[in-house]
Amino acid sequence: MKTARIGTILPWGGDGGSGNTAANIPKGWAICDGQTVDAHEYPLLFSEIGTTYGGNATGVFPNYVGQFIFPKLTNRVMIDLESSYLDDVKYQYGQGNVKNVVVDAVGTKFGDYIQDYGTSKVIKTSWSANADIDFSLSDPNLKLSGKYTNMKMTDPDFSATITTLNRKLGVNHTPGHNHPGNFNSATSSFFGPAIFRGSTVAISGSTDHPVCSPVKSINHTCSLEPSASEAESWQQGRTLIAYYGDEQHEHTLPAGDKFHEFVSDAGKDYWSQVPATDWHTGTPTRNSPQAGSQTVNYTGSAKTNAFAYTPSKTHQIPAWVGLHPRPILFGNRRNYYGHSKGTFNNLIDNPENPANYFTVASVTVGLAVSEISLPAGTDIRTSHGTAPNNWFQYDKIHPWMLIDGDCFAKGTYITEITRTGTADANYVYTIKLSANTINTASGSFSIIFKQGTYISSLSSIGDFNPNSTTFTSHNHSTYDIQMGRGSLNPPATYPLNDISVGSVYPESLNDALNIIVDTDQPSMVIVYLIKAY
Repeated sequence: MKTARIGTILPWGGDGGSGNTAANIPKGWAICDGQTVDAHEYPLLFSEIGTTYGGNATGVFPNYVGQFIFPKLTNRVMIDLESSYLDDVKYQYGQGNVKNVVVDAVGTKFGDYIQDYGTSKVIKTSWSANADIDFSLSDPNLKLSGKYTNMKMTDPDFSATITTLNRKLGVNHTPGHNHPGNFNSATSSFFGPAIFRGSTVAISGSTDHPVCSPVKSINHTCSLEPSASEAESWQQGRTLIAYYGDEQHEHTLPAGDKFHEFVSDAGKDYWSQVPATDWHTGTPTRNSPQAGSQTVNYTGSAKTNAFAYTPSKTHQIPAWVGLHPRPILFGNRRNYYGHSKGTFNNLIDNPENPANYFTVASVTVGLAVSEISLPAGTDIRTSHGTAPNNWFQYDKIHPWMLIDGDCFAKGTYITEITRTGTADANYVYTIKLSANTINTASGSFSIIFKQGTYISSLSSIGDFNPNSTTFTSHNHSTYDIQMGRGSLNPPATYPLNDISVGSVYPESLNDALNIIVDTDQPSMVIVYLIKAY
C-alpha cells in the first residue's frame, strides 16, 4: 500500500469492527464515499482523477481552484461492465438488441444504465419483462375443437310496481265496434183518442200502436188488412211522424264512422234548413245533398186513387252548421284534440277556431286520388319553450286530422303520413286519405288541416297538452313486473367440433407471460480506499 500510485483504489477490510473510522485508515488513503473536497487540499489526487467523478476545479498543479468529487463506492461491487459487452451475441442469450429492448417498469432502457463511468444511474438488481404468446393456423384446412365450460345464467335484477289512478275510459280505450246503420225513413207516434170499430186497419211500418196491436207504421201508409171488408173509423186522433234524410238528401241522421262538418262555403249550396228550402235535382256538391224530386206521387190503393203533390216546406227548422258532434267540454273532458290556441266561442282550444287551422298552399292534387304530397320544405313544426332552450315538435299535421278544401269530400281525414328527405328544408310529407278526392280537374289547391270532433269524450282529464304525462295515462289496477330466467338452464359444458369457422379464430394473448429476474448479489461489508496523498 505504501508504494501504490496516487489514485489507486483498493478494498480495505479494516481494523477490527471499526475499520472505516478515520483513526484506522492508513496514512495517505481516503474512503471512496463520494465526498466533495477542495482541489488545493488534494493536489496530487486531483492531478490524477481530475473531475472524472464530478466537480468544477481548474488550474495548474499545484495551484488548483475549486472542488472535485471522490469516487462513490459505498455498498457497491466493483465490476468492469462495458456497454460494448451487450453487443456480443454470447451475452444476449437469444435476445437481440438488449440495450433498447429490455426496459424497466418506467421505460428506462437497459443500455441507458451501462454508460459513462457507471455513476449517473444505479443499476437495478430486479428486472421485470412481459412476453406475448401469438397463435396462428398455417394450414387453412385445420379444424380446431374445443368446449365451453362453466356457463351460468343468473336471474336478471329487475322488478317494478306500476300503480295508476282510476279514470274514465275515452276514445283511446274504447274497443273497435259498430252500430246498426239501418233506420226507418219514418217513425210514427200515436196520441189522442183512438176509437176503432174493429181491428182490421194497418198503418204500414215497423212501429206498433200502443193500444191497437194490428196497427203498425210502415212508410206512413195506411191500408186495410186483406181480410177486412170495410175500413175502420178513427176519430180525433193524431200521429207525429219523424222523417230522416240520408247522406244523399237532408242528412239528418249522420253516422259516427267519420268526421262531419256542415259548412256553407262560398259557391256551395249547403242546405241550411230541413226540409230544404230549395228542392232541386242538381249534382250534389261536397257540402250539398239533393232532393229526389219536386213532387211526390201517391200510387194509389183500393180505396184511394193515385195523385201527385208537392211536399209542404213551411215547417223548416234550422239545420246544424259546423262540426258534428259539437265541440264540447263536459266533466273536464272534451271530444276533440288540440291545445295552446286560446279560447274561441267560450271554449278553450276550440277546433273551429281559425287560429287552430294549418293551411298549406300550392298542393298538387290529381283526379280521384287517395294520396297527396305536400310541397318540399313544408314546415309542420310547433315551437315549444323559450329560446335558447326552445325545442320543436312535428305535430301541425298528424293522422286522424280533418282535411278541408275544394277537392275533398266533407269528413275526409288523414290515415297515414310518411316523410322523405334529409332535413326540414327538403322534407316531403306524403299523406294518405280516408276517401278519394272529388275535384273535376287536376291542379294546385290550398288545403286546410284542422281537428275533428269525436262521438265520445276523450280519456284525457285536466291537462290537454299532448306533451303532458297525464294526456296518455289510463286506468289499470296496480301490478308488478318481474323478470326471471325461467327454465333457461345452459349445460355446464358445451363441446364444439369446429371452432375455426365463423368468427371464432385462434386468439393471441398479449402480455401472457411475466418474467422477473433478480440480479442481486450476496451482501459484502467492505470499504474501498483511494490513494489520495
